[in-house]
Formats: sequence, structure tokens, C-alpha cells
Amino acid sequence: MKKKLLIFGAGETATIAAEFFRYDSEENLQGLIVDDKYWEENKKHLDLPVYPLSKIKNNFSKDKFKIFVALSYGKLNSDRERVYKLFLNMGYEFASYVSSKANIWRTAKIGRNCMIFEGNNIQHNVVIKDNVILWSGNHIGHGAVINDSVYVSSHVCIAGFAEIKERSFLGVNSTITDKTVVEKDCFISASALINKNTDENSIYSGIPATKNLKVTAKKYFK
Repeated sequence: MKKKLLIFGAGETATIAAEFFRYDSEENLQGLIVDDKYWEENKKHLDLPVYPLSKIKNNFSKDKFKIFVALSYGKLNSDRERVYKLFLNMGYEFASYVSSKANIWRTAKIGRNCMIFEGNNIQHNVVIKDNVILWSGNHIGHGAVINDSVYVSSHVCIAGFAEIKERSFLGVNSTITDKTVVEKDCFISASALINKNTDENSIYSGIPATKNLKVTAKKYFK
């Protein structure tokens, strides 16, 4: 029997995810999950019931339900990663959403709990790992790798064989040149041109991009 879907979150990202899963997927969306401190009895959102996180494990069997964690890039993607790993450790299966209006080559691989918006062009042998969000209109070049819990905003160009490491954020219209590595926990500003490997836990901006020496990415987004 096909599993039913629950979405964690009730903000804008969850609202968009619910729209996508309802009208552009075969998933059977049943409700939303929030942290207990945000839950109110009998509360609904988007005409869906809202459940407290503490009640999920004992009331929604992992054999009958799967999860999508619909959080944005809070604390440089660490918030989304934390909740994803919580459900992963509970043993739940995850849904991924891939827009019917995205261009995904047959050899590309997409992991768990990913959300791929419309207009993305994902080429041959691209690897997108778990818990990744690709907003609209990005180009992911052949052989590129996007690691866990990355957030790619709109109209980003990631050239062939580039690698984006865990929890990094790529701003609107940024460019990552071929074979370049964006290290873990980096924030790449809008329109930045990354043409050299970055340092971990750093902020980059400009054309070509330079590193902000005054503050680390984790400290800025704590």
C-alpha cells in the first residue's frame, strides 16, 4: 500500500511544498507537523490538520507514513538538517519533490527530502544528495555534486564537475565555475563569481568573489 505524506513545517516553504505535492505529484498529503511550542489543539493550516512533533512517532507509523521536511535555510541550513536527521533516526522514509517542469537528465541522481523547483536544468551524471533545495531556474552542469543540506536559490550556475559541500547556501545569480569546490558551511552572496576553491565556514561576495575576513558564516547566521 502506498504511504501517506506528512510535511514538517507551517511557514512559507511548507506552504509551497504542500502546493507542489498536492498538484504536481502522486503523493497523498495528509497533514503538517510543527514543534510542540507552535502547536494549538484543533489547529488547521491550508485545510490540513496540524500535529505536534511529540505525537508523531507513536501515532503515525513509519510503515504507513513518510515525511518531507519543509524548512528554509535558517542557521545556514542547520535547522533543516537537524529535523531531517531527527526523522531519519526514527526510521521514516522521505519524499522528494521534482517539478514536472524541471529538465532532469536520466543519469542524474536525486536523494531524499529534496525539493527541485520548476526551470531547473540538471545535466548528465549530476549527483544531488539528501535534504537539498533547488529554487527556480538553476543550471547544474554535468558531473557536478551537491552534497547534503545545501540550499541553491534562483538562477545559479553550477558548472561541470563543481562540488558544493554540506550546508552551503548559494545566492541568486551566483556562479560556480567548473571543477571548483565550495566547502562546507559557506554563504555565497547574490551574483558572486566563485572561480577558486573556497575556505570552509566562510562568506564570499563580488566578481570575482573574495572572502569576508571579519566574520564566519556560522557566526553570522547563528
